Amino acid sequence: MTLTAAEDIRNAENRFLEGTLSQADADAVLEAANAAVPYAASLVRLLAALEVVPVSMQRALRELLTDSNIARITDVLRFIETELNSYFADADSVHLTNALDTGRQSLYQALRRSFGY
Repeated sequence: MTLTAAEDIRNAENRFLEGTLSQADADAVLEAANAAVPYAASLVRLLAALEVVPVSMQRALRELLTDSNIARITDVLRFIETELNSYFADADSVHLTNALDTGRQSLYQALRRSFGY
């Protein structure tokens, strides 16, 4: 159900950007997905953030691809993985919030700090 809600949101976003879906219809899809799975939109944002990692690394200058920059990003990815695993183990929503919000923000910060100067 979670994956379906996230896919619905992504498809609606893509169709809206392509111009094949109106803003009202895209909003309706988002509302329906959020009603079914309250954290679906946050999951989509996390997945989008994860898609940025390889793109950022490919576009980075060679001299920025250092062990310390890669370790910084890897540490954040491990944090996200740990929080998601903890959520699946005990269903405590704090772990999910940490992964989807704090983890995502930390990932963007690590990418900016590593490759954004």
